[in-house]
Order: sequence, then C-alpha cells, then structure tokens
Amino acid sequence: MNIAICDDNMEFTSVMEEYLHKAGLNVDSYDVFYNGKDLLSIYNKGQAAYDVIFLDMELGDSIGIEIATQISKLDEYVLIVFVTNYKKYMLKSFDCHSFSFLVKPLKYDKFKETYDKICARLKDKPQTITIEEKHCILRLFCDHIVYAESDKHFLNIYTKDGEIHRVRKTMKEFISVVDAKKFVKVHRGYIVNLKHIYKIFEDSIIVHNTETKIPLSHSFKDELYDKFITYKERMYTI
Repeated sequence: MNIAICDDNMEFTSVMEEYLHKAGLNVDSYDVFYNGKDLLSIYNKGQAAYDVIFLDMELGDSIGIEIATQISKLDEYVLIVFVTNYKKYMLKSFDCHSFSFLVKPLKYDKFKETYDKICARLKDKPQTITIEEKHCILRLFCDHIVYAESDKHFLNIYTKDGEIHRVRKTMKEFISVVDAKKFVKVHRGYIVNLKHIYKIFEDSIIVHNTETKIPLSHSFKDELYDKFITYKERMYTI
C-alpha cells in the first residue's frame, strides 16, 4: 500500500506516522508532504501513483478539496481521506467523491477503523502494480499484463494492448508484487499471466492475440500444469 500524508502541521503528520507504524506499515510505504502544491506537482509530472492520500482540507497554500479534485482527474483509483479540525467541512468533502473523513484531534481507534476500511477496499480492487519508466510512475493492472521477460538488468512487461514497458526490475522483484495464483514462471527468463495463455505445447506457450512463442522449460512444466488447472477451476471454465 502506497500512502501520502499531506498536512502543513508537522505535529499532526508525526501522529499519522506513529499510527501507520502502529497499524503495521513500514516507513517505505508512505511519503509526507507539507503543502498541496508539492503533492499535486509530482502527480502532474507523472512521478506518483498512491493508493491512499490523507489530505488536510485547510492547507496553508491551497484548499484541500481543490487539490483532491485535480488529483482525482489524474488518478481515478486513488482513495482520498480528508482530515480537518471542523466537522462542518464533511459535506464538502463528499463533493469530490472522497473515500472517508477524519476529524482532528485524531484518536488511534478512529484512524484504525478507517485504515481497516481502506485495506478492505483495496483488497476488492483489481490488483495493480506501480512501475517507474522514463522518470514517470505508472500504474498497471495486473490482469492487463500478458507476460514479463527478463533482459539483463531490466524487465520487459508486455500488456494486452500491445505496449511494452521496460523497467529496471528483477524477475524476483516482479514475482513478489503480483498474485502468485495468477502468474507462473515458465522459464528462468519468463513469467506468464495464466489468464492470457492460449495454447501450451511441449516446449513453448502461446498467449492470446499474438503468435509469439514463449519458451517453456521442462523444470517448470509441472508447476505450470498445476497452476493452470487450478486457475481454470477457480474461474469455473472447465
């Protein structure tokens, strides 16, 4: 879960960090901003893709709702949780389809209640991964990824719309962030999305909408067959 905290009160951001740690989130999973312009700037530059933003409604340099509205236009999937001193702003927060609303001073039990709802919502959302490509942060739906190919210190990620995203990432790192029930390693240099497998041959695989043959190593066959059958049974297609 990638989180942004945006509030011009350093004391409050410290409280939020404490609560996030208490909830089990590590320090690498969130960024802190002390004004809305900086947060909006990295979105405009394509350098951010957060799952959740805790956003103060009364920022010193801008209005939280305006920042939220602009960010929502750039990222329709981000969950925005408004934080304010005044309950009177609650109705305004729903105008820009915020996920939730928290009132200061914030107690941990109220924070944890919202945090649990966030986790439940993200669990129901289609799985995505974020990648850095050409100094931009992109969000990819895992279901749209057809396969990934290892290329020295890089990974070529092929999507169903025909795009190829080249990122500096290892196969091990990629496998750690995708659903192991949906992806399977078929060769030391290839991992394939079970959803997109069209045909399985003795030494290769063909995916939907392409004639590209992906090599299949003997040592990975059993795992492929087991996962493919389980996946099909789970999808009620056999």
